[in-house]
Amino acid sequence: MIVALNYQKLFDFNRDWSYSLLLGEGFVTENRQTNTSQNGELGALGLAYGVRLAPNFSLGLTLNFWEDLFGGNEWNEVTTETLINSFGTTINLNRKKKNSFNGFNMNLGAQWRATPKLTVGAVFKTPFTADLDVTKDISWSISTGSFFLGKRFYSKESNKLEMPMSYGVGMAYRNSDALTVAFDVYRTEWQDFVLERSSGKTSPITGISKAESDIDATTQVRLGFEYLSIQ
Repeated sequence: MIVALNYQKLFDFNRDWSYSLLLGEGFVTENRQTNTSQNGELGALGLAYGVRLAPNFSLGLTLNFWEDLFGGNEWNEVTTETLINSFGTTINLNRKKKNSFNGFNMNLGAQWRATPKLTVGAVFKTPFTADLDVTKDISWSISTGSFFLGKRFYSKESNKLEMPMSYGVGMAYRNSDALTVAFDVYRTEWQDFVLERSSGKTSPITGISKAESDIDATTQVRLGFEYLSIQ
């Protein structure tokens, strides 16, 4: 039997992007510039237990606690938009959003040594519903000539985020003491990824209702090699 305590970084939200749009035609046009910066991560503290039931078969269980234990499990997003139209009016919009995530799920695993050279494994990660607290700080201003108008808003929401199940199977073939070849297939049921707010259920991917969203599951295929240089 083996018992382990580990912390895993599972999702990374660090990215930046910007784009500009020129809307309208003729004398009525609008130039829109958008800049977004996002940072943060999600991780889980895992309590894992593995047991060998037979010389060639083992089972494992991990309890994942998605908590803010090391200053993580949140991501922040800052967006600035500037709109300038052909009449000389400038609109500035600034949005700051903080997302805090907490939840619990389990991973179940099995490993079978089919032959002295071939090992087969499988994993199942249970779906779960996480608490998602969202804090927003939004400010905007309109200016044209000597005219100026601006406002600022704060809000906080307590939402639920339904995380989908995922599962996979893989195998490793140890051709020799030096060479091992591994292959696995892993699937995540993203169509079950749902944001539940007081106004209803929507897809976090499309931003529209779950019923109107057409989201498919994703399937990943990996192939790997390991070669040991033995002296």
